[in-house]
Amino acid sequence: MNKLISTLSIVIIPLLFVSQEVLWYDNFESYSNGYDVVSNTPGLNAWGNNGTGTTVIDNGNGASGSDSYYQSPTAYSEIEYIITPAGTGYTYAMYADINVSGWIHSAIKLQIVSLNGAGDGDNITVQDISYNNYNGTGNQLNTWKELVATYTTDGSETGDLAFRIKKNWGGSGERIDDIRIV
Repeated sequence: MNKLISTLSIVIIPLLFVSQEVLWYDNFESYSNGYDVVSNTPGLNAWGNNGTGTTVIDNGNGASGSDSYYQSPTAYSEIEYIITPAGTGYTYAMYADINVSGWIHSAIKLQIVSLNGAGDGDNITVQDISYNNYNGTGNQLNTWKELVATYTTDGSETGDLAFRIKKNWGGSGERIDDIRIV
């Protein structure tokens, strides 16, 4: 019995210190085709020249062979999830699988933005990760690539944090799947 308790203590206690709380996760599997996930998810915002995007049912063609994903509209668009930071010294991360069907790689960014008050004149982009040749993986069409952005609060934040996927231009929308904020 003591060996069992010792073994469980060695395995479980370290997990308590390294596990991260998932603040938001979506794999878009539970929605119908064309569902407006943005309007129906608290904390999620989106805007763009041609709307906010919707879910797409595409059997087996999502990230890791899933059956659905979110697709942004063509042209300029942004989707963001907003949180209130817990304090100084907390590390947050955003993970997203992204796939493009047109040569818009350099237009796509994963960003973490410190929202420092009303309006966006005082906002500070604290992480700006480009999809273009991210992590040396090249730029293939119709291939899922996971992007990661991390940020540790340093006390300079005076408001919320926005976790964004931004597309500056493009004739096609990017596909987004398995997005999570921890």
